[in-house]
Amino acid sequence: MKEKNTEKPIPVAVLGGSGYAGGELLRLLHLHPRVELRMVTSERYAGKPVTAAFPHLTGYARHRFVPMEAVSPETGADLFF
Repeated sequence: MKEKNTEKPIPVAVLGGSGYAGGELLRLLHLHPRVELRMVTSERYAGKPVTAAFPHLTGYARHRFVPMEAVSPETGADLFF
């Protein structure tokens, strides 16, 4: 029987996440069992849901793009891409 992973997820932020590479990174991070997305930045899509740029990423429908100026230590991310 496989043991359940009880380790805490790693909080991450994706900077400049509305381009092709950002979309691929978001797709891969969504599949990772130990990742918790905290923030995705985009100047062009600021305020819009992640699904506005990537309709196929329905798992991130509750996340909205924010401008770079919103990035701060209070973001709560331990890892930035």
